[in-house]
Amino acid sequence: MKNNNFKCKFRILIICIGLLLFFQKGYSQSVIMTDKDNLISALNKKTFIVSNYGEIKFIFDKFDKDFLSFSFNVEYTIYGGKKNKTYDLHTSFPLTYGGFYMPDFFKDMIISQDVAMKTLRSDFPTRFQLLQNGELYFLEKYSSYNFENYYDQTIKKGEIMSLKQKWILCKQK
Repeated sequence: MKNNNFKCKFRILIICIGLLLFFQKGYSQSVIMTDKDNLISALNKKTFIVSNYGEIKFIFDKFDKDFLSFSFNVEYTIYGGKKNKTYDLHTSFPLTYGGFYMPDFFKDMIISQDVAMKTLRSDFPTRFQLLQNGELYFLEKYSSYNFENYYDQTIKKGEIMSLKQKWILCKQK
């Protein structure tokens, strides 16, 4: 009797562990940052909420085989008082740096206009990072500083002026 009870508990334990591993694998998204198709599926037609600023939607544009780089059109909807405003923007980034300039566990993206030599002036975040765990973060505005701070720290003291970066998680819609 004791032996059958032990076998029953052991089987239940094995089944519970199997289900736990199955659900963990099903709910965690892992992006292979050096795989073209995997990166496209991680972003294409996905919408992310950018805190209180608005939301962005990535639409795959093209993959440049010569430079191994992606191009995405970005619909950036900014939340407004009565009416939201949508901007048609763009981003591009390489498939890999080969671990030379940056590691391959994240992709750094800057959202901008698709017009060469034109600077995007915005009051909303334009720098994003996609991590290999599938999370997308945006860079909050830097804390401001004035000319005197810059002059004293860099010119007079010869130090590098560093501003603290605050990355905030975007929620997938």
